[in-house]
Amino acid sequence: MKRARWMLGALGALAAVSLVPAGAQAASAPSPIGFSTEITSAVDGSRWADFGGDPVIKAAQFGVFGDADKWVVSNQYDGSVTIRNQQTNRCAQANLQWGPEVLAVPCLPGSLSQRWIVEERAAGYVISPRATPDLAVSVEQPNSPAGSWLKLEPRWDLNGSSTAKSGHVFRFGI
Repeated sequence: MKRARWMLGALGALAAVSLVPAGAQAASAPSPIGFSTEITSAVDGSRWADFGGDPVIKAAQFGVFGDADKWVVSNQYDGSVTIRNQQTNRCAQANLQWGPEVLAVPCLPGSLSQRWIVEERAAGYVISPRATPDLAVSVEQPNSPAGSWLKLEPRWDLNGSSTAKSGHVFRFGI
């Protein structure tokens, strides 16, 4: 009898929680599981954008992008994050085998090349591949009116000192 009352009480609590509007919970802070954002270069204000087709993620200056410049950053169990484009539903991936570009490709759960480390700095965040944290995402040609793309650059010199520069710093526009 006590067990039946306990179960009814638990069901009542679940029903009460489910009546809270979804926006009321999300309005106070980004979800710890993931949040939607624009990722903007601290150097030139360009935004990460995935327009589909070309797998290289662009650093677009200005314009109306729809959701091409909206990204969902999701926390992973190991402290890293995945970065997925809202429009194309493709994930940011470090191109570790064929070149320095940062690609947008179909999301592969568990893929190390699609996991990123986000390190806070005074001016924003440095984003590095989890598989190779000695590299950092940078804008290929800052302030280019024709547009640019994202690439990976070394963030440590031969002595092990950080060479992270302003080109490696991005901001999240939550």
